Amino acid sequence: MTVSTGGTDWCDGATAEQVVAVEHLYRNHRSLPYISPERDLAAWLEEVELSSSKAVPKWALEPVADIELYGGYLFEVTAGDIILLWRISFDTFTTQSWFPKYFEYTYGIDAAFDLRMLVEAGLVEIESAADSLDLVTAPALRKALKDASVNGLSSAKKADLMRLAREHLSPAQLEDVVPVRSYKLTTAGRALLDAHPGVVAKHPKKG
Repeated sequence: MTVSTGGTDWCDGATAEQVVAVEHLYRNHRSLPYISPERDLAAWLEEVELSSSKAVPKWALEPVADIELYGGYLFEVTAGDIILLWRISFDTFTTQSWFPKYFEYTYGIDAAFDLRMLVEAGLVEIESAADSLDLVTAPALRKALKDASVNGLSSAKKADLMRLAREHLSPAQLEDVVPVRSYKLTTAGRALLDAHPGVVAKHPKKG
């Protein structure tokens, strides 16, 4: 069975005419792209009528790889997932990061759902609290260490505070200190990203 992110939730708030218009727009695509239930369909359909470039291109919905998940389910990796891997590869993506609209509007994926699938597939992993200490401010680290009765903190720099936190704070204390985690690519995730340079080359870059 194939895992799908397209869904039909968007239909619940759409008129019959809007549903027909969307299905007609993507009639030659492999599948319907993900459409958020919160999207203003009327406004978007008007934009598409003026410029077809506002629709998800056909190539973006073609799978570039099939990943077998637990239970025998298949997750179809598409261009949007490759771009998500590319975004994570910069080591700045965290559990509090926001997903740019291009994941939905250009690539037709539910990025939040697909990220969970990429983690389940072993392509992305969530770093531990100890490995995510760089996301915590020095004052917050100092306070946590002080609360744990660790001395010699007045002149400690952030690197020292991170080291002391790993040495003196229990796993439970680290969990409290680090509410956010970093995502990073696994070896398999890096290999999949590296196998599709053409997808990354197509993606618009800032600057």
